[in-house]
Amino acid sequence: MRSEAAWSYLDPKPICLYDPKYDAHLVYWNGIATTKSIALMIYAQVWTSMYPTESQRQAAFDDFNRIYRAGGFGTRAWDTQVNYKGEHGFYNYIAKLISAKDPKFFTKLKEHYSPQEALAWFMPSKELTAK
Repeated sequence: MRSEAAWSYLDPKPICLYDPKYDAHLVYWNGIATTKSIALMIYAQVWTSMYPTESQRQAAFDDFNRIYRAGGFGTRAWDTQVNYKGEHGFYNYIAKLISAKDPKFFTKLKEHYSPQEALAWFMPSKELTAK
């Protein structure tokens, strides 16, 4: 487990990390690693009730799959899920993993943070860089 994944359990807000080795923008949220594009889809659905288009879902899934297959998440234990879920609803699957221990996880976040505050979590200035 990367330290960012462990740290993400301490605060309900996500931790964003750029990993130059994989040219990947990663997000660790409640212990779950994903890509920034998928995390932004979850943000949009939760805070603004906006849903991605088919092409956006496909592009996000392709990015996730590229990073995953290259080893950017540090494990290959998700082969079954990635192959089974495909691009359709994959971001919903990630959201379910993030909120698995607390089904009201996103509801509570939405109550405490405005859409503007939540969007600021993903700004490049807040992103860490892997060494």
